[in-house]
Amino acid sequence: MRNIIALRREIHKYPELSNKEFETSGRIASFFQNLSPNQIVKRGSTGLAFVFNKKESGKTIMFRAELDELPITEANKLTYASALNGIAHACGHDGHMAIFSGLAKKISAHPPQKGKVVLLFQPAEEVEHGAYDVINLPDFITIQPDYIFALHNIPGEEKHKILIKEGSFSAASKGLTVKLNGKTSHAAEPENGINPAQAISKIIQELHQLKNRKNQFEDLILLTIIHIQLGEVAFGTSTGYAEIRITLRSFKNNDMDLLSSQTEQNIKRIAREKNLKFTLKYSEVFPLQ
Repeated sequence: MRNIIALRREIHKYPELSNKEFETSGRIASFFQNLSPNQIVKRGSTGLAFVFNKKESGKTIMFRAELDELPITEANKLTYASALNGIAHACGHDGHMAIFSGLAKKISAHPPQKGKVVLLFQPAEEVEHGAYDVINLPDFITIQPDYIFALHNIPGEEKHKILIKEGSFSAASKGLTVKLNGKTSHAAEPENGINPAQAISKIIQELHQLKNRKNQFEDLILLTIIHIQLGEVAFGTSTGYAEIRITLRSFKNNDMDLLSSQTEQNIKRIAREKNLKFTLKYSEVFPLQ
């Protein structure tokens, strides 16, 4: 148990961003050295899969954990708090890796009598292409798992308790980037330019109103403004450019369609009212299955 705790704390102290999990991958590989997997399969530059099997054929069961973490500054005084500025294990992936490393010890001591057990450590979970890249690698296709299991820490729940939910456990999610183009002018002559500031203000107000109209949606929806960029630090300039990034979430596909449509309509209408050119682009799209 102690070495599992030590592994988790070391991983927590040295988090790495998506597709840059080289040291994390190395720590996992070192931990598995004494567990004698029958096969080690690399997934791209950082992903790893450890295969435990017997010669007798049977089902292939895969357990998946994630290697990466988020660009967030950790604000606590733990002895094993992140040693890297602006990166932290704020989503629990260090815990997931530790749990499955502990499971690997059990499997190593009591290997399957039939079939295979695969422990997959996947890179880039926090961005949309991580899982897609893994399942399209030829080595993954040859494994052909019959079942894949993953988990997520749920803070506040009772210890030793497992929660199971029918259907999708997490919400669908997508990121929307809005770019607004007006006209730059001197700050002393703002009337000669088109500054997107008022449009940004109105977009924020209307999107807050949209997410509060709960009765038009079947289930919970969320609309979170996560980033705004407006101009530069130049007091002599009235900017002509802005960006706003928004995360949309829902537990129903119909709700996501409606939320996306109404969000787009509001932004387009406001941009036109303020004589702004605009582009809307989605990324990190995670639909309900």
